[in-house]
This record gives sequence, structure tokens and C-alpha cells, in this order.
Amino acid sequence: MLGGSPLLTAAGASFSETLDALRLAYEPHRLTWQAEYASHINWEFTEPELEEIVPFLEGPSGQHFLEARWRMDAYIGTNTEHLVEQIISVAAAALTK
Repeated sequence: MLGGSPLLTAAGASFSETLDALRLAYEPHRLTWQAEYASHINWEFTEPELEEIVPFLEGPSGQHFLEARWRMDAYIGTNTEHLVEQIISVAAAALTK
């Protein structure tokens, strides 16, 4: 998770500087990332499904969905991080019995 990471807590780093640093770090990996994403989409969905999905995602409701999905995942992940740690601890303890 990025929250609390050295990247986001670096002294004097503005949000804009942080985004710029992320973009620069990501750029050498962009083609690999995009190829993986495209490969998975082509594996997961059929052409007829994509013909329905793409127009939705390109429209206002689809854009809202994509933006909200990212936010929801981020907030849910942050808000349940302590639960994940508890679950892992309980499971690890059960394995050592």
C-alpha cells in the first residue's frame, strides 16, 4: 500500500512531485504493464462481451464506474487493512497448533 510509504511521506515532497516521481518510475514498465492488461482482458472476455463493455466504459456512466471502482478499492483496502492482518494472524496461529 502507498499510504505511509516513504514515497508519500518524503519530507518536502508535494502531491504533484509524488505523481511525477511515480510516472517516471512507471514509464520503463508501461509496455509490459499494458501487455499484461491486454492479455488478461483478451483471456477474460469474448469479443461480443467487449463490444458491449467498451462503449459503456467510454460513456459518462462507465467513466464514473471506473473512477468510483478505483476509489472504492482504495478506501475498502485501507479501511479493512487491520482485518486482513487479524485474519492472517489467526490463520497463522491455527497452522502452528
